[in-house]
Amino acid sequence: MAQDTSKSIQPRSPYHGNKVCLCSMRIIDLCRGALPPIIFLAMYESGVVSNYFGSLGYLVVIISSLTFAMMPRGKFIESVIRNIFFTCLAVPVTIFGLWCCRQAKLNTQPPGSTAAYNSSAAAVAATFLFFSIFAINSFRAVCIMECDADL
Repeated sequence: MAQDTSKSIQPRSPYHGNKVCLCSMRIIDLCRGALPPIIFLAMYESGVVSNYFGSLGYLVVIISSLTFAMMPRGKFIESVIRNIFFTCLAVPVTIFGLWCCRQAKLNTQPPGSTAAYNSSAAAVAATFLFFSIFAINSFRAVCIMECDADL
């Protein structure tokens, strides 16, 4: 007996060829997540809002994107608290890194020098960047493993 190979079983996938299968609920979720940044950018066009926030207006858009407004209330509050905690942790680390870069520049340049670039300060900045990326990725890996263990 010959088998009919024209009707092979294909795995279910949201991607069918080059087409993306978007149902109405997925489109609504995408739009709901995009609303906070869009609303703030529209508000930012006002002179009062742009004068108040100045050049830091883009941070509001980033934070509104990170909070995921489409989450359930408990997860949303947990996400906001986590973002606030890690922002409060990142600010002193960043300030300490900038202070170390400044000290490296002051200790390696002759007095009165106006050179903009200093290799020692750049090396210190690269070290802090490497450490920050390593710490953030390590924490993400641990959090993902803990979240998978909770399931």
